[in-house]
Amino acid sequence: MKISQALTLTAALLFALAACGQKRLSESDLRDARIGPESIIEITPGSGYSVQVMRPNPDGPLSPLNAQVAWSLESPVPGISIGHKNGLINVEKDVPNGTTVIVRASIEEERRVLKARLHIFTREANPLVGRWHVESLIACSDGHGIKPDGTLRAPLVREHLRLQADGEFWIGLEMNIAAHTLMNGAYEYDLKADTIMLKPKWPLKKPMILWKFSVSEEGRKLAVTTPVPEDPAGQVCGYVYRRQ
Repeated sequence: MKISQALTLTAALLFALAACGQKRLSESDLRDARIGPESIIEITPGSGYSVQVMRPNPDGPLSPLNAQVAWSLESPVPGISIGHKNGLINVEKDVPNGTTVIVRASIEEERRVLKARLHIFTREANPLVGRWHVESLIACSDGHGIKPDGTLRAPLVREHLRLQADGEFWIGLEMNIAAHTLMNGAYEYDLKADTIMLKPKWPLKKPMILWKFSVSEEGRKLAVTTPVPEDPAGQVCGYVYRRQ
């Protein structure tokens, strides 16, 4: 093949790759890349989930990266599959609660490899898994709902709650300029006693917190009550959360 023909073919190939959006990632994008769109992958049996390589934004959600990625499962599990090119995960109905597997993303032929753990859970085994925001407060007097406002100094009134399938919890705000972590750690729950025990790892030396809970509206609403009032005035004794 003549040099001129080789150069022409190379230019055509580069043009085709650029047209398909397959140009190489910058060093900064490669360094910041992570598997998303959620920080933890949680799927129920009989459903699917699409993973992507993404990068964080200072004041917002993750943004997809246009990259050449090969997806795989590090140790294949019966009933769980992933699309090699599109990252579409499928979980069959008979995959048991508590199953985990590592999702592997090879970026640009091993230029960088990302890994994330996939958790399979059922709503019957753990109805608490999800992201929750405060919808109302629970009055200490008779348990009626109180609309949140600036006069009630309940510490979690503006915070979001995340209860994960891996037994970890997080309380705070994310994806905005006021993002922060108020508390995180592990949690245990008892479906017979209707209790949630929060075991904070941060802040350090923060005591464990025991909540009584109830779930309603087909799992979309979570009410938790506290053993003592949450506010200095003694008016708030719990929170009503709605699943995001």
